[in-house]
Amino acid sequence: MNCKDIMTPNPLSCLPSDPVSIAAQIMRRNDVGSVLVVSEHTDNRLLGIVTDRDLALKIIADARDPHTTRVDEAMTLNPVCCREDESTDHALRLMAEHQVRRIPVVDNQGRLVGIVAQADVARHEDEKQVGRVIEQISEPYPSTGWNGESESGRVWTGRGAPLALGALCMGIGAGLMYALSPIRRSESSPAESSEGASESEHGELSDVQLASRIRSRIPRTIARPKAIEVTCRGGHVILAGPVLASDVRQVLDSVTAVGGVRSVQSRLNVHETRESLDEATGGRGWKATSRLFAGLAGSGALLYGMRPKARTGATTRSDVPGF
Repeated sequence: MNCKDIMTPNPLSCLPSDPVSIAAQIMRRNDVGSVLVVSEHTDNRLLGIVTDRDLALKIIADARDPHTTRVDEAMTLNPVCCREDESTDHALRLMAEHQVRRIPVVDNQGRLVGIVAQADVARHEDEKQVGRVIEQISEPYPSTGWNGESESGRVWTGRGAPLALGALCMGIGAGLMYALSPIRRSESSPAESSEGASESEHGELSDVQLASRIRSRIPRTIARPKAIEVTCRGGHVILAGPVLASDVRQVLDSVTAVGGVRSVQSRLNVHETRESLDEATGGRGWKATSRLFAGLAGSGALLYGMRPKARTGATTRSDVPGF
């Protein structure tokens, strides 16, 4: 299936010569976070995109007049896009690669003809196929399984079976402890908070202090706030980690409002559903005691498999009733 089969035609757009207030009004009127920029409404050649974050960082943060500042002073040039004759699989991979949920669609002459959202692909493509693509992109390593069979295809038997079973259980226990461990990162201590407050009165915050302040300002009402990684370099902030699509704007707004932040770069891994976010962050987060018991259970199974066993005579098929 091609992009032209599922795209939404005639997406919202503005001109590079329009004031940014026009772009903001389009966003508010249609409840969207971005507007595409075209050369002319008749030619409709795609030039760039302007987002609400662009307006916040490039216009509002610099106290520029939105009624006199042009859109081309705030927009991002040459946004990622796909052609109308390209497959929806290609569009889905572009979204994951560039961490965007919508891709503008252009014709062979670069004219804007539509827009494709991730939800559009999910509705029209096979659910399992879309899930596999998203899973492959979200997971850093391919998942492999062990089916309990040797290379010859037969189930392991004999004296090595208990030991192999114990080792497998211990591996599963260790894997559970790792996978279900909540994402930890340093929270700002009272000493750091007081140091940051003192520093803000006499000069600029250090990168560590600014990162600590940003983490404390990320709203706790969003899903998995501790999963968001914050990196600061001279007031320039990089955000990474999994986040719900509905929480992205709230996170960016809270970070932008922190004093000392000069710019914010989003490398967030956006998830459309809570289930997808839970998978990316290791489920719903077991308690430390649960993870400990999982590891102990695996260790106990290993010890059980390694314990010495009394030797018994070999059993043949003729000794077993029914054979």
